[in-house]
Amino acid sequence: MDELQEIKQKILNSQSVLLVTKDGKPTLDLISAFFCLFYTLKRIGKKVNIYPETIKDKFSLLPHFINNLNSYILEISPPNDISELYYQKNSESFRLLITLSKKTASSNNIRLFSLEDDSLNPDVDLIISLGVRNLEELGEYYEKNFKIFFEGFILNIDNQKDNLDFGQINWIEEDTALSEMIYQLAINLLPRTEDKILLENLSVGLIDYYKKDPKKISQVLTLTKRNSLEIKNILKPFLKNFEPEILTFFENVLKRIKIIGKSNISLVVLTKKEFANIDRQKIIYLIKMLRAQVFNFPSLLVLWEPHNDLSSFRGVFYFPEKDKLIRLASKLRGQNNERALLFQISKEKKEELIQEISSY
Repeated sequence: MDELQEIKQKILNSQSVLLVTKDGKPTLDLISAFFCLFYTLKRIGKKVNIYPETIKDKFSLLPHFINNLNSYILEISPPNDISELYYQKNSESFRLLITLSKKTASSNNIRLFSLEDDSLNPDVDLIISLGVRNLEELGEYYEKNFKIFFEGFILNIDNQKDNLDFGQINWIEEDTALSEMIYQLAINLLPRTEDKILLENLSVGLIDYYKKDPKKISQVLTLTKRNSLEIKNILKPFLKNFEPEILTFFENVLKRIKIIGKSNISLVVLTKKEFANIDRQKIIYLIKMLRAQVFNFPSLLVLWEPHNDLSSFRGVFYFPEKDKLIRLASKLRGQNNERALLFQISKEKKEELIQEISSY
């Protein structure tokens, strides 16, 4: 993508960046994208000012947040050269002991950098706006710093169709998560990154934006698996008062969820062993998580094998087209409330049912 390469070069050639978004109530997608862009810029050694200051408080909603930006990161690269790492701490000092397997350490592969943001100054050579349709959305901040915006180079990153293209570079992708755009940029600026702070926080934004799209969520889950991310960490911003046992159960289900049919129906099949360790309440929690609390899947099929009946499967099927749901209810003699169908089928009919539903 030529546009992305142009953006990459502009960022690499900058020294001091002003990163802005509108004040108000940001979505998790925006919070995730803003934090991860800020974090990436700091990792590549840029001075970064941010607006609004209040967005720093929102970082606490993410799995990994820095509640005090007066923090430091020790970066060692490449990571495969490290064979041993441990520390010694006493009342007078803290020592980090590192053994490298291949070569002698130098300033080129060991770096300490601060995450503290800098005071705004006229030397800003790049302004990045994120999720802003026009500069007037920045309110008084734009008016007070009009000269910096007027004379500066603006990189405008947004996913809203009514964006006014006010930047020298305008990267606008409608119907795309801001966190997905920042992910594309981050892996260009930090090739082969395995930074879990970055990737798990970005995954939160992806889930927040694509929570109604099972196919996209499947891609996010593939990303988590490929990078050995902790799904439990990623889910925490979406759940309140969750029990660890339920979270573990939900995590295991997500690892094997399937998307079937033209309607992208989410399919979950609970094993006999798995069902023996859960109760009806956990199935209710599972459905709530897939339909409302975490995701908003419009279509969902859940099948389970009752431990007291080895010859059949029970199931619940949610589907937005009421006529198809009613016809299936009549065929299965299930209970239908025009939103969901509760039914029981023999084991021999399970695959036939999945095949039929896949045609929807």
